Amino acid sequence: MSMNFDPIDDIPLPPKPPEEREAAPPEPLDSCEPLEPLDSSEPLEPLEPLEQVEQVEQVEQVEQVEQVPPPRVWTLLLMLLLAPVVYIVFTVMAVAVVMALPAGFGSAAGPDELFGGAVGLSLLIVFAHGSIALLAVAAALLSPRPWRERLGLVRPVVSWWAMLPILVGTMAFGWLNVLICAALFEAPSKGLEELFEMMTVFTGPAVVLGVMNVGLVAGTAEELIFRGYLQTRLLRRWGPLAAIVPVSVLFGLVHMDVQHALSAGIMGAWFGVLCWRTGSLWPAILCHAGYNAYVSIWYAVAGMPEQSMTYAQMLAGWDATDTVLFSLSGAALLFSMAILARARPESGRLIG
Repeated sequence: MSMNFDPIDDIPLPPKPPEEREAAPPEPLDSCEPLEPLDSSEPLEPLEPLEQVEQVEQVEQVEQVEQVPPPRVWTLLLMLLLAPVVYIVFTVMAVAVVMALPAGFGSAAGPDELFGGAVGLSLLIVFAHGSIALLAVAAALLSPRPWRERLGLVRPVVSWWAMLPILVGTMAFGWLNVLICAALFEAPSKGLEELFEMMTVFTGPAVVLGVMNVGLVAGTAEELIFRGYLQTRLLRRWGPLAAIVPVSVLFGLVHMDVQHALSAGIMGAWFGVLCWRTGSLWPAILCHAGYNAYVSIWYAVAGMPEQSMTYAQMLAGWDATDTVLFSLSGAALLFSMAILARARPESGRLIG
Protein backbone atom coordinates (compact mmCIF):
# COMPACT_ATOMS: atom_id res chain seq x y z
CA MET A 1 0.00 0.00 0.00
CA SER A 2 1.44 3.20 -1.03
CA MET A 3 0.94 6.41 0.93
CA ASN A 4 1.70 9.96 -0.15
CA PHE A 5 3.77 11.58 2.58
CA ASP A 6 5.12 15.08 2.31
CA PRO A 7 7.20 15.80 5.39
CA ILE A 8 7.44 19.48 4.63
CA ASP A 9 3.70 20.04 4.43
CA ASP A 10 2.99 18.14 7.65
CA ILE A 11 5.37 20.20 9.81
CA PRO A 12 3.41 23.05 11.53
CA LEU A 13 4.68 26.49 10.78
CA PRO A 14 5.68 28.84 13.70
CA PRO A 15 3.40 31.82 14.43
CA LYS A 16 4.28 35.08 12.77
CA PRO A 17 5.76 37.85 14.89
CA PRO A 18 3.36 40.60 16.07
CA GLU A 19 4.74 43.19 13.67
CA GLU A 20 3.98 40.93 10.63
CA ARG A 21 0.48 40.02 11.65
CA GLU A 22 -2.40 41.60 9.80
CA ALA A 23 -4.02 44.41 11.74
CA ALA A 24 -7.73 44.28 12.43
CA PRO A 25 -9.70 46.39 10.03
CA PRO A 26 -10.71 49.76 11.51
CA GLU A 27 -14.26 50.33 12.51
CA PRO A 28 -16.32 52.32 10.10
CA LEU A 29 -16.70 56.01 10.88
CA ASP A 30 -20.44 55.68 11.12
CA SER A 31 -20.13 53.55 14.29
CA CYS A 32 -18.22 56.28 16.27
CA GLU A 33 -20.09 58.80 18.41
CA PRO A 34 -20.17 62.23 16.78
CA LEU A 35 -18.29 65.06 18.54
CA GLU A 36 -20.27 68.01 19.82
CA PRO A 37 -19.62 71.11 17.78
CA LEU A 38 -17.91 74.04 19.54
CA ASP A 39 -20.01 77.05 20.30
CA SER A 40 -18.27 79.82 18.45
CA SER A 41 -20.47 82.46 20.04
CA GLU A 42 -18.81 82.08 23.46
CA PRO A 43 -15.19 83.22 23.47
CA LEU A 44 -12.67 81.01 25.21
CA GLU A 45 -11.41 82.29 28.58
CA PRO A 46 -7.67 82.79 28.63
CA LEU A 47 -5.69 80.83 31.18
CA GLU A 48 -4.71 82.86 34.25
CA PRO A 49 -1.01 83.12 34.98
CA LEU A 50 0.29 81.51 38.18
CA GLU A 51 1.11 84.84 39.85
CA GLN A 52 -2.41 86.12 39.26
CA VAL A 53 -3.89 82.97 40.83
CA GLU A 54 -1.67 83.38 43.90
CA GLN A 55 -2.73 87.04 44.27
CA VAL A 56 -6.40 86.03 44.12
CA GLU A 57 -5.83 83.40 46.82
CA GLN A 58 -4.07 85.96 49.05
CA VAL A 59 -6.95 88.42 48.62
CA GLU A 60 -9.44 85.71 49.57
CA GLN A 61 -7.41 84.89 52.70
CA VAL A 62 -7.32 88.57 53.70
CA GLU A 63 -11.07 88.83 53.19
CA GLN A 64 -11.58 85.81 55.44
CA VAL A 65 -9.42 87.41 58.16
CA GLU A 66 -11.31 90.68 57.89
CA GLN A 67 -14.59 88.86 58.34
CA VAL A 68 -13.59 87.76 61.87
CA PRO A 69 -15.76 89.77 64.30
CA PRO A 70 -13.93 92.14 66.67
CA PRO A 71 -13.49 91.06 70.30
CA ARG A 72 -16.39 91.77 72.60
CA VAL A 73 -16.11 94.68 75.02
CA TRP A 74 -19.31 94.24 77.02
CA THR A 75 -17.63 91.37 78.89
CA LEU A 76 -15.10 93.87 80.26
CA LEU A 77 -17.88 96.09 81.57
CA LEU A 78 -19.44 93.07 83.24
CA MET A 79 -16.08 92.22 84.79
CA LEU A 80 -15.74 95.78 86.14
CA LEU A 81 -19.11 95.34 87.87
CA LEU A 82 -18.49 91.84 89.22
CA ALA A 83 -14.90 92.23 90.43
CA PRO A 84 -15.61 94.80 93.22
CA VAL A 85 -18.57 92.76 94.44
CA VAL A 86 -16.57 89.55 94.56
CA TYR A 87 -13.64 91.33 96.21
CA ILE A 88 -15.84 92.81 98.95
CA VAL A 89 -17.66 89.52 99.59
CA PHE A 90 -14.45 87.56 100.00
CA THR A 91 -12.90 90.33 102.10
CA VAL A 92 -15.83 90.08 104.52
CA MET A 93 -15.34 86.32 104.60
CA ALA A 94 -11.65 86.83 105.38
CA VAL A 95 -12.47 89.26 108.18
CA ALA A 96 -14.84 86.71 109.70
CA VAL A 97 -12.16 84.02 109.55
CA VAL A 98 -9.49 86.32 111.02
CA MET A 99 -11.78 87.41 113.85
CA ALA A 100 -12.36 83.75 114.72
CA LEU A 101 -8.65 82.98 115.02
CA PRO A 102 -7.13 82.59 118.49
CA ALA A 103 -5.12 85.52 119.83
CA GLY A 104 -1.76 83.91 119.11
CA PHE A 105 -2.40 83.94 115.37
CA GLY A 106 -2.76 87.68 115.06
CA SER A 107 -6.53 87.84 115.27
CA ALA A 108 -8.12 90.92 116.74
CA ALA A 109 -10.20 91.79 119.73
CA GLY A 110 -11.73 94.47 117.54
CA PRO A 111 -11.62 95.70 113.94
CA ASP A 112 -8.90 98.26 114.73
CA GLU A 113 -6.44 95.44 115.49
CA LEU A 114 -7.46 93.28 112.54
CA PHE A 115 -4.14 93.71 110.75
CA GLY A 116 -2.08 93.29 113.87
CA GLY A 117 -0.70 89.90 112.86
CA ALA A 118 1.03 88.45 109.84
CA VAL A 119 -1.33 85.47 109.63
CA GLY A 120 -4.44 87.63 109.74
CA LEU A 121 -3.18 89.97 107.03
CA SER A 122 -2.03 87.02 104.94
CA LEU A 123 -5.47 85.42 105.09
CA LEU A 124 -7.06 88.70 104.07
CA ILE A 125 -4.75 88.96 101.05
CA VAL A 126 -5.33 85.34 100.04
CA PHE A 127 -9.12 85.61 100.26
CA ALA A 128 -9.49 89.00 98.60
CA HIS A 129 -6.89 88.72 95.85
CA GLY A 130 -7.47 85.03 95.31
CA SER A 131 -11.12 85.77 94.55
CA ILE A 132 -10.36 88.16 91.69
CA ALA A 133 -7.76 85.76 90.30
CA LEU A 134 -10.36 82.98 90.21
CA LEU A 135 -12.86 85.39 88.66
CA ALA A 136 -10.42 86.22 85.85
CA VAL A 137 -9.74 82.54 85.16
CA ALA A 138 -13.45 81.68 85.24
CA ALA A 139 -14.24 84.46 82.78
CA ALA A 140 -11.42 83.31 80.50
CA LEU A 141 -12.80 79.76 80.52
CA LEU A 142 -16.05 81.11 79.07
CA SER A 143 -14.19 82.73 76.17
CA PRO A 144 -14.20 81.03 72.75
CA ARG A 145 -10.40 81.27 72.79
CA PRO A 146 -8.29 78.92 74.95
CA TRP A 147 -8.24 80.36 78.46
CA ARG A 148 -4.44 80.57 78.68
CA GLU A 149 -4.28 82.46 75.41
CA ARG A 150 -7.18 84.68 76.53
CA LEU A 151 -5.23 85.74 79.63
CA GLY A 152 -1.90 85.98 77.82
CA LEU A 153 -0.38 83.03 79.69
CA VAL A 154 1.71 82.09 76.68
CA ARG A 155 5.42 81.95 75.98
CA PRO A 156 6.91 85.47 75.62
CA VAL A 157 8.56 86.47 72.37
CA VAL A 158 11.74 87.47 74.22
CA SER A 159 14.09 84.85 75.61
CA TRP A 160 13.91 83.90 79.26
CA TRP A 161 17.39 85.27 79.96
CA ALA A 162 16.03 88.72 79.10
CA MET A 163 13.72 88.46 82.13
CA LEU A 164 16.66 89.08 84.49
CA PRO A 165 17.48 92.66 83.37
CA ILE A 166 13.76 93.40 83.05
CA LEU A 167 13.16 92.22 86.63
CA VAL A 168 16.15 94.16 88.00
CA GLY A 169 15.13 97.24 86.02
CA THR A 170 11.66 97.12 87.56
CA MET A 171 13.21 97.73 90.98
CA ALA A 172 14.28 101.19 89.83
CA PHE A 173 10.66 102.31 90.01
CA GLY A 174 10.88 102.17 93.81
CA TRP A 175 13.30 105.12 93.80
CA LEU A 176 11.61 106.80 90.83
CA ASN A 177 8.26 106.82 92.63
CA VAL A 178 9.85 108.41 95.70
CA LEU A 179 11.47 111.10 93.53
CA ILE A 180 8.19 111.80 91.70
CA CYS A 181 6.19 112.02 94.93
CA ALA A 182 8.89 114.22 96.48
CA ALA A 183 8.54 116.62 93.55
CA LEU A 184 4.74 116.79 93.89
CA PHE A 185 4.03 116.34 97.60
CA GLU A 186 5.64 117.40 100.85
CA ALA A 187 5.16 114.20 102.81
CA PRO A 188 3.62 110.74 102.42
CA SER A 189 -0.15 110.71 102.67
CA LYS A 190 -2.05 109.16 105.54
CA GLY A 191 -2.92 106.21 103.33
CA LEU A 192 0.75 105.48 102.63
CA GLU A 193 1.62 105.79 106.32
CA GLU A 194 -1.10 103.24 107.13
CA LEU A 195 0.34 100.98 104.44
CA PHE A 196 3.81 101.33 105.94
CA GLU A 197 2.44 100.47 109.37
CA MET A 198 0.56 97.48 107.95
CA MET A 199 3.77 96.13 106.41
CA THR A 200 5.49 96.06 109.83
CA VAL A 201 3.78 92.73 110.55
CA PHE A 202 6.02 91.07 107.95
CA THR A 203 9.28 91.65 109.81
CA GLY A 204 11.55 88.91 111.13
CA PRO A 205 10.56 85.36 110.16
CA ALA A 206 7.18 86.64 108.96
CA VAL A 207 8.93 88.20 105.96
CA VAL A 208 8.37 84.84 104.26
CA LEU A 209 4.61 85.41 104.50
CA GLY A 210 5.09 88.89 103.11
CA VAL A 211 7.01 87.59 100.11
CA MET A 212 4.44 84.86 99.44
CA ASN A 213 1.28 86.91 99.92
CA VAL A 214 2.16 90.53 99.12
CA GLY A 215 4.51 89.37 96.38
CA LEU A 216 3.26 86.16 94.79
CA VAL A 217 -0.47 86.14 95.60
CA ALA A 218 -1.27 89.84 95.26
CA GLY A 219 1.05 90.42 92.28
CA THR A 220 -0.25 87.44 90.31
CA ALA A 221 -3.92 88.13 91.04
CA GLU A 222 -3.73 91.79 90.06
CA GLU A 223 -1.96 90.97 86.81
CA LEU A 224 -4.52 88.31 85.89
CA ILE A 225 -7.42 90.72 86.25
CA PHE A 226 -5.87 93.95 84.93
CA ARG A 227 -3.28 93.08 82.30
CA GLY A 228 -4.48 89.54 81.69
CA TYR A 229 -8.23 89.95 81.26
CA LEU A 230 -8.84 93.68 80.71
CA GLN A 231 -5.78 94.89 78.80
CA THR A 232 -5.51 91.81 76.59
CA ARG A 233 -9.02 92.35 75.25
CA LEU A 234 -8.52 96.09 74.70
CA LEU A 235 -5.24 95.42 72.91
CA ARG A 236 -7.03 93.17 70.44
CA ARG A 237 -9.83 95.65 69.93
CA TRP A 238 -8.14 99.08 69.83
CA GLY A 239 -4.37 98.71 70.12
CA PRO A 240 -1.76 99.41 72.81
CA LEU A 241 -2.40 103.08 73.59
CA ALA A 242 -6.14 102.64 74.12
CA ALA A 243 -5.46 99.59 76.28
CA ILE A 244 -2.45 100.42 78.45
CA VAL A 245 -3.47 103.95 79.47
CA PRO A 246 -7.02 103.32 80.76
CA VAL A 247 -6.08 100.03 82.45
CA SER A 248 -3.12 101.71 84.17
CA VAL A 249 -5.33 104.58 85.36
CA LEU A 250 -7.89 102.10 86.66
CA PHE A 251 -5.14 100.12 88.36
CA GLY A 252 -4.00 103.26 90.14
CA LEU A 253 -7.51 104.30 91.17
CA VAL A 254 -8.27 101.01 92.91
CA HIS A 255 -5.43 101.78 95.33
CA MET A 256 -7.65 104.61 96.62
CA ASP A 257 -4.99 106.95 98.07
CA VAL A 258 -3.81 109.73 95.71
CA GLN A 259 -0.08 109.18 96.18
CA HIS A 260 -0.39 105.42 96.18
CA ALA A 261 -2.58 105.65 93.07
CA LEU A 262 0.08 107.71 91.30
CA SER A 263 2.82 105.20 92.10
CA ALA A 264 0.62 102.24 91.23
CA GLY A 265 -0.44 103.86 87.97
CA ILE A 266 3.18 104.32 86.91
CA MET A 267 3.96 100.73 87.79
CA GLY A 268 0.82 99.57 85.99
CA ALA A 269 1.90 101.36 82.81
CA TRP A 270 5.27 99.58 82.97
CA PHE A 271 3.60 96.21 83.46
CA GLY A 272 1.26 97.00 80.57
CA VAL A 273 4.19 97.74 78.28
CA LEU A 274 5.83 94.47 79.33
CA CYS A 275 2.68 92.55 78.54
CA TRP A 276 2.33 94.23 75.15
CA ARG A 277 5.92 94.08 73.92
CA THR A 278 6.62 90.53 75.08
CA GLY A 279 3.26 89.17 73.87
CA SER A 280 2.78 87.44 77.21
CA LEU A 281 1.52 88.07 80.73
CA TRP A 282 4.33 86.10 82.40
CA PRO A 283 6.92 88.93 82.43
CA ALA A 284 4.37 91.28 84.04
CA ILE A 285 3.53 88.67 86.69
CA LEU A 286 7.22 88.04 87.37
CA CYS A 287 8.05 91.74 87.71
CA HIS A 288 4.95 92.63 89.74
CA ALA A 289 5.43 89.77 92.18
CA GLY A 290 9.18 90.41 92.31
CA TYR A 291 8.73 94.12 93.01
CA ASN A 292 6.21 93.51 95.81
CA ALA A 293 8.48 90.86 97.33
CA TYR A 294 11.46 93.24 97.07
CA VAL A 295 9.53 95.97 98.91
CA SER A 296 8.54 93.49 101.65
CA ILE A 297 12.14 92.39 102.13
CA TRP A 298 13.42 95.97 102.00
CA TYR A 299 11.07 97.15 104.75
CA ALA A 300 11.82 94.03 106.82
CA VAL A 301 15.57 94.71 106.63
CA ALA A 302 15.81 98.52 106.53
CA GLY A 303 12.76 99.26 108.65
CA MET A 304 9.75 101.48 107.99
CA PRO A 305 9.88 105.25 107.55
CA GLU A 306 9.13 107.15 110.73
CA GLN A 307 5.70 108.67 111.12
CA SER A 308 5.30 112.25 109.85
CA MET A 309 8.60 112.04 107.95
CA THR A 310 8.72 114.30 104.91
CA TYR A 311 10.07 113.29 101.52
CA ALA A 312 12.94 115.74 101.99
CA GLN A 313 13.94 113.89 105.15
CA MET A 314 13.72 110.57 103.32
CA LEU A 315 15.99 111.82 100.55
CA ALA A 316 18.37 113.23 103.13
CA GLY A 317 18.93 109.68 104.35
CA TRP A 318 19.99 108.57 100.87
CA ASP A 319 23.25 106.68 101.36
CA ALA A 320 25.81 104.89 99.20
CA THR A 321 23.79 101.68 99.18
CA ASP A 322 20.80 103.49 97.72
CA THR A 323 23.05 105.08 95.10
CA VAL A 324 24.56 101.75 94.02
CA LEU A 325 21.22 99.94 93.90
CA PHE A 326 19.52 102.77 92.04
CA SER A 327 22.37 102.96 89.53
CA LEU A 328 22.36 99.22 88.85
CA SER A 329 18.59 98.99 88.56
CA GLY A 330 18.49 102.14 86.42
CA ALA A 331 21.05 100.69 84.01
CA ALA A 332 19.07 97.44 83.88
CA LEU A 333 15.90 99.44 83.19
CA LEU A 334 17.51 101.17 80.19
CA PHE A 335 18.82 97.85 78.91
CA SER A 336 15.41 96.21 79.30
CA MET A 337 13.82 99.08 77.35
CA ALA A 338 16.22 98.35 74.50
CA ILE A 339 15.20 94.68 74.64
CA LEU A 340 11.51 95.58 74.52
CA ALA A 341 12.08 98.00 71.64
CA ARG A 342 13.58 95.17 69.56
CA ALA A 343 10.89 92.68 70.52
CA ARG A 344 8.24 91.84 67.92
CA PRO A 345 5.00 90.62 69.48
CA GLU A 346 3.48 87.83 67.40
CA SER A 347 0.30 88.68 65.52
CA GLY A 348 -2.78 87.13 67.02
CA ARG A 349 -1.56 87.07 70.60
CA LEU A 350 -1.97 90.32 72.45
CA ILE A 351 -1.96 92.95 69.73
CA GLY A 352 -4.46 91.32 67.36
